[in-house]
Amino acid sequence: MIVKCLACRQEMVLNDAKFQNYQGPVKCFGCGAKMNLRSVRGVVGSVDQLGGAGDLLQKASGWRSFKKVRPPFGVPRRFSG
Repeated sequence: MIVKCLACRQEMVLNDAKFQNYQGPVKCFGCGAKMNLRSVRGVVGSVDQLGGAGDLLQKASGWRSFKKVRPPFGVPRRFSG
């Protein structure tokens, strides 16, 4: 079973028999983000991030809130000419 981390998008291969019917926490091997995984018969049912993942997501991917509107190329400047 392959699960993608919600913070860094790294794939985690969980082929152990323990994860065939599993519900509980899973930690990403790459960035350390904690997720709640639910699987039935080796198929992923749901993946949710656990507490504090928002800060990790912002640091890992450079994600910013949509409330801050910035010009795409920095501060607009006037050219004299």
